[in-house]
Amino acid sequence: MIFAFLPATLLLMGTSLAFSGIAGALLGVISAKPHGTMMARLMELATGLSLAAYSLPAFWVGMLLLLILGLNLRLFPTFGIVRPGVAGINWMFDILHHLTLPTLTLSLSHLAMYFRLTRASMVESLSKEYITTAKAKGLDENTVFYKHALRNSILPLVTMIGMQLSTMVGGTVTIEAIFSWPGLGKLTFDAIQARDYPVVLGTFIFLSASVIVTTILIDALYVKLNPRIRYR
Repeated sequence: MIFAFLPATLLLMGTSLAFSGIAGALLGVISAKPHGTMMARLMELATGLSLAAYSLPAFWVGMLLLLILGLNLRLFPTFGIVRPGVAGINWMFDILHHLTLPTLTLSLSHLAMYFRLTRASMVESLSKEYITTAKAKGLDENTVFYKHALRNSILPLVTMIGMQLSTMVGGTVTIEAIFSWPGLGKLTFDAIQARDYPVVLGTFIFLSASVIVTTILIDALYVKLNPRIRYR
């Protein structure tokens, strides 16, 4: 049962993490660079909006999007993963159509988190001595910023994405329940309501195993991202 519902959760989780991780990292890097007055104000506004987005409960955002974009404006489907009878290329587009609202709901708070984390890490790295040394050696600004500062600032972001990746395998219960998304979260929600304890226990064991495996993979990835890290 777990492996039957797992692909839907991986699709939702992977799309959300890819969108929020890439967008959050790009916004964080852009906001950390020195800008003119207008751009600096826009970055300050983006920082304030990210704090507000991070503070909003995901289930409330999901219900709000469902009410406005799904029920009132009828722009997106309100439940499920695909309409019955859809096949061919339309099947893929229909899945993407159903995927939009759950992905936006999950991505909002994560994007804000990645944005603020990347920005703080970049600002801290730019104040380090090795950045001053790189500038003194005559390296151009883009090389110093992207090759030296960004490479050392990406490790906290990788750690956070790894933590989100491991917990989101079973941590999307409320979102999948709101949108009736047929994944592990919906399976867990239905099993709790039906008092199906073997299924609940199985999903919890699977989640624990995913946390362990993801942590090991993230630790191994550290060596590739930062050659100074070595394990003995």
